[in-house]
Amino acid sequence: MEPEREREEEPAIESPPEGSTCAEHSDRPALVICPRCGSFACLSCWHGALRRCHACVVRHPAPAVPWEDPSRGLVSRFVGTIGDAGSPVLTAPSFRADGTGRALLFFLLTFVPLAAISGIVPYTAHLLFGSSFAVQTQGDPTDEAIAYDVARAAGLGVIVGLGQWLALALPFVSLSNAFAEKGHPDAPMRAMLYRGWLLALFFLAQWAVPLAMPGGAGGAGALFAMLVSMVPFVLLLSTMRATTRMGSGVGALTALLTIAVPFAMMVGASYFLERGVRVIVPELGQLEEQQRVEAEREAAREGQRDPSSTTPPTGEAAGPPTIEAPSAPEAPAPTEGAPSEAAPSEGAPSEAAPSEAPPPEVAPAEPAPTTATP
Repeated sequence: MEPEREREEEPAIESPPEGSTCAEHSDRPALVICPRCGSFACLSCWHGALRRCHACVVRHPAPAVPWEDPSRGLVSRFVGTIGDAGSPVLTAPSFRADGTGRALLFFLLTFVPLAAISGIVPYTAHLLFGSSFAVQTQGDPTDEAIAYDVARAAGLGVIVGLGQWLALALPFVSLSNAFAEKGHPDAPMRAMLYRGWLLALFFLAQWAVPLAMPGGAGGAGALFAMLVSMVPFVLLLSTMRATTRMGSGVGALTALLTIAVPFAMMVGASYFLERGVRVIVPELGQLEEQQRVEAEREAAREGQRDPSSTTPPTGEAAGPPTIEAPSAPEAPAPTEGAPSEAAPSEGAPSEAAPSEAPPPEVAPAEPAPTTATP
């Protein structure tokens, strides 16, 4: 309540006189007057969510991360750090501190379990997950085979998740420190360690939320599942941008670059990691092909059972039924070395059909004899 009361008592934000320049950057026009110190701040130096200029943020840091607060109990510290992820902008200045040891411990306690769970659904070869969390076994595996399959999938989930986190965190930390003007060098890494579990939760939500939807949810359910699964990733990107702004002192436009490049690298790393998993577990490709065939068969059965369907399966327009005249049966082809039934044998009388009887032969007329006259 005290920060809210203090914010309500702050004076209104005023605009600087026309032609004023920033107190930190003389070549940039001033945007606002900081209500705390009264100095002119440009777009890069102004933090609207905190109503402070960057000099005030550095001069008066935010409270420590709850996980590092010795006055709290273990559960309170853990829950408080998880809850701070919902306010990425307001809690970003708390990452301006020395050391990453306790942040690494929090990362191992949160990221690893979520990453292991997120790998069970996509990387199991003996279990098939359906809507409403329905589980079916593929083939006739033993209990030991299922346990090994689940353990292997969890391990692959940790490996893939850690690779994606490294592809996102390393370029972010490098770019933030490269463009930092008045920032703390440990702030970007501390942010990625304390908020890395959001990335693992994003991977888990991509599989868990669609499975939680009922079977007949349709397109609206798929859209809802996609939007819900994107929430952790949006919070992570917001934390990264706020940290590189308030923790590293990067400008507003440059902060977008420090997020776009790591995001592109993570997407590329995800592609190669998924291909590597298919090489390690080749039966996953066979399972996907089997599921595709079963889905096509099920769609064909649904189309046959639907009496209201008027569109033929081939996609052509349906017309009136046509009645074709029955065709005469074809005579079997004669085999080599066997007498043909169509040709009569030598010396045997041939039987011709009445309609095919040949016309009677007509003998040529003999010429009449002529008599010679003397």
